[in-house]
Amino acid sequence: LPIWQINTFEKKFNGVTSFRPHQWVNGTPTVLTEKTIEDIIPQDKQHDQHHIKIAVDGNKISTWIDNQLINEMTNEYAAYGK
Repeated sequence: LPIWQINTFEKKFNGVTSFRPHQWVNGTPTVLTEKTIEDIIPQDKQHDQHHIKIAVDGNKISTWIDNQLINEMTNEYAAYGK
């Protein structure tokens, strides 16, 4: 199953908030995608409380932060986590 990571400091993004879901592949966490989400969590709001929602429908996984959809993906193992 995927692992969700929200970074508030990543050198490649110069401190901009980023979303980086991972999945274990052959015993190693592997990044599935990565993107900045500074439009939802700007640098001056990184230390504020935020709300994350993850919904699974079959093999479709949707992720929201502060009620804004940030990612949709399919994952063959998603249904096993129900």
